[in-house]
Amino acid sequence: MNDKNAGYEEKKNRYPDSADVAGGERGKAFHAALEREEALKMIINNSQVVVFLWKNEEKWPAEFVSENVVNFGYTVEDFISGRVLYGDIIYPEDLNKVGEELQKRILTGAPDFSIEYRIFSKAGKIRWVNERSFIERDQEGKVTHFQGVVLDITERKRSEEKLKKALEMQKVLTAVINNSPAVVFLWKNEKYWPATFVSDNIVQFGYTASDFISQGILYGKIIHPDDLKRVEGELERHIQKGEVSFNSEYRILTKAGDLRWVNERTFIQRDGNGSVTCFQGIVLDITPRKKIEEALRKSLEMQKLLKTIVNKSSAVAFLWKNTENWPVEFVSENITQFGYSAEDFTSGKILYGDIIYKEDINSVFESLARAVREELDSFEMEYRILTGDRNVRWVEERTYIQRDNQTAGGHPTLKDGVCFGPPARLLGDR
Repeated sequence: MNDKNAGYEEKKNRYPDSADVAGGERGKAFHAALEREEALKMIINNSQVVVFLWKNEEKWPAEFVSENVVNFGYTVEDFISGRVLYGDIIYPEDLNKVGEELQKRILTGAPDFSIEYRIFSKAGKIRWVNERSFIERDQEGKVTHFQGVVLDITERKRSEEKLKKALEMQKVLTAVINNSPAVVFLWKNEKYWPATFVSDNIVQFGYTASDFISQGILYGKIIHPDDLKRVEGELERHIQKGEVSFNSEYRILTKAGDLRWVNERTFIQRDGNGSVTCFQGIVLDITPRKKIEEALRKSLEMQKLLKTIVNKSSAVAFLWKNTENWPVEFVSENITQFGYSAEDFTSGKILYGDIIYKEDINSVFESLARAVREELDSFEMEYRILTGDRNVRWVEERTYIQRDNQTAGGHPTLKDGVCFGPPARLLGDR
């Protein structure tokens, strides 16, 4: 220790000179004590534990401090000289807490106290310390000194703070997952994929997390039997290709036995040797989407069937815009019976009004205007049209009026209709 440590100097002066005791038993014991003291000083000064002896006075002036206080940037002289009081280096927001805790222990007659707080290094950096102090009292019970050991715990506090933030983030992510439709799994690379983790929102399928974690239910067992081999085969192919992730869609059984479609996003985990260890999976219920897709598929099949029926009949289906001369948005392919192609109309090359016989155009317009004015949903009329080879044909039109929702009664936007015109009904036959 620094020879300016008063306590140590006083202790040295109380011992007789080594020359006076050399050769005697007392001298041997004295030298052994000095060696032990030097060894103890060396251990302390090479450790992270700083030793203090503080007076029981304001801001705790130090009578003794070990040389390793240099770990905080200070020297022994800073404290022993009184230039620096220990209370001055305690972080201001922690100072009252330290004083109050110490006072509490004194009043209860406790022999010691322990506390964690922040101090400033000489460079002004904040360091966390753990202090364990022993309270010294005189014969009358009055507190005179505090013997303390101060340990730098800054790194531990940083680790604790990182852990705290990580746990908070984990809590947030868990809440996000459990409030989302996506169920998170961690499966072992074993038969039927036993789960080591599953998010709580597995309840949407009727199961609990413990159903899987306890191995009471294996994930492979809830996959629909007709899909299981395909799922196993897809997984094996992706593993053999060395891929790290893939998507798969299949059916599972809920706990109640209902079928649900799911989309699984799987991440393949491997060890340092490239061997597969486990799978991370995100399972999303896509049953509503599958129902829509199925309804759309059936609708398209029905549309295809109806289109076939229409195209094989004499009735031509139209969808006209409610603008001048009624441009065509759709016409069935059997328009060919009148000598036109569907593209002639849908491309805009021919407007429907262009093929209406000129002597009938006004009556057609007036019939349509009357139907709109009277807010009819549909109407029928007969008139003549010109075929592609300029023959005149009589047709019967049955039209349904589509309206928007922007005005009272609805403004007509489109007309869809069916025109019947058997090839035998030529103008001359009428």
